Amino acid sequence: VAMFAYGTSECRRADLVTGPGNVYVAAAKRLLKGVIGIDSEAGPTEIGILADDTADPAFVAADLIAQAEHDANASCLLVTDSAPLLEAVDAELARQVPLTKHRERIRTALGQQSAAVLVENLDQGLEIVDEWAAEHLEVITRDARQWADRVRNAGAIFVGAFSPVSLGDYLAGSNHVLPTGGTARQSGGL
Repeated sequence: VAMFAYGTSECRRADLVTGPGNVYVAAAKRLLKGVIGIDSEAGPTEIGILADDTADPAFVAADLIAQAEHDANASCLLVTDSAPLLEAVDAELARQVPLTKHRERIRTALGQQSAAVLVENLDQGLEIVDEWAAEHLEVITRDARQWADRVRNAGAIFVGAFSPVSLGDYLAGSNHVLPTGGTARQSGGL
């Protein structure tokens, strides 16, 4: 990033550096902000899932795993009003994680900075996901569109059981330049 900011004999100075990176890339972009334009100080990836008892626990677990495998510092938040769903997702995680290539990274991410939250109702759950302002938010509920329409703070919103974040990562368009670390409260997504 410094090479792009200042240039070298082999690389002309750039005006702008964009795109994702690890914590070192984010730190470099932060240090060079003002010397060079940057898109954002994106941190480790994060996913929030607002779900009710209609959500398929195997899908929810797979979506949490898909984000956790990116980085040991990834954050995954499941918010639901269904205790049986929480139990079923835990069982699915216990079944699916050992089958993954990056199981240790996933275990670290899920064990250190991720959480599952049981709320009294989806209104309370919506307050939590809005406050957290995730980079990626999945809404997997009855009337998912209606709940998604009420979300105020998220980088990108994935609506319904068949709209995983990985769809945005690899098929529907670039979402690797979304606000992270709660900055979706003041920064727009794509």
